[in-house]
Amino acid sequence: MNSKGHILWADDEIDLLKPHILLLESKGYLVSPVNSGEDAIDICSNEKIDLVLLDEMMTGLDGLKTLKYIKDENPDIPIVMITKNEEEWFMEEAIAAQISNYLTKPVNPSQILIACKNILESRKIQSDRLAKDYLESFKKISFDIESAQQLGDWYSIVDKLVDWSIKFDEFGDQGLGDLLEEQKSESNLRFTNYVEKEYIHFINSKSKPLMTTDVFSKFINPKLINDEKVVLIVLDCLRYDQWKAMTPILSHLFHIQTDHMLSILPTATPYSRNAIFSGLYPNELQIKYREIW
Repeated sequence: MNSKGHILWADDEIDLLKPHILLLESKGYLVSPVNSGEDAIDICSNEKIDLVLLDEMMTGLDGLKTLKYIKDENPDIPIVMITKNEEEWFMEEAIAAQISNYLTKPVNPSQILIACKNILESRKIQSDRLAKDYLESFKKISFDIESAQQLGDWYSIVDKLVDWSIKFDEFGDQGLGDLLEEQKSESNLRFTNYVEKEYIHFINSKSKPLMTTDVFSKFINPKLINDEKVVLIVLDCLRYDQWKAMTPILSHLFHIQTDHMLSILPTATPYSRNAIFSGLYPNELQIKYREIW
């Protein structure tokens, strides 16, 4: 009931692997040893199995055929193939059948333990390490929030907070989610005060930061002038953490560069969206296009 995972080990010489099995059991795993592919398939059909260690050369059903039978019924079970075969075609066959790892005989107990730990415990290990790393970063981020003086400081802070939020979503927060949310709230409050203080300077300065009024002139118009193909996609209400979570998927298809900018005030959609497409502040838009305004 308290095991770290239920491992099924199929090998036609399973009796010779007793030292390996004893090590796994001493580390908290429940191990079910079988000496044929047929028995492995039967157990996978009737019991909850978290990981299969599968020998390639077995009498009766060989490892590849057993692998395919198990995956047909239980596609999510991770399988580690153990083999003497180092032929590339065999490796490709095993990979195509969606194995989780590939070990070449002879294997020692520590290799088996590492493979099992990587599959069955990596999430918990990463979550524990993540919590430790965040606690170490907490003071540094809090100091950065209190001492931020420039817009670049705030961009750096939001990057760090969003990265931690995504990591917690992926690996679990170990009870530190509330602490992160408090840090976000403190950051939002101080950033709001910063914008209130600096906003007039932003819009009047010759070296003002990139704002919604600059999007078209900065990124789109230069490409149009050069007769390049360009698509502008505006995603309303897309949060920065959502964008960061999307980028690993999109990076397989596109080269991605992310730039920060400030919305104009008010941030309400009619004002901020019009500022993107017109390049004008609300008062400029009202004066220049009174009949539309």
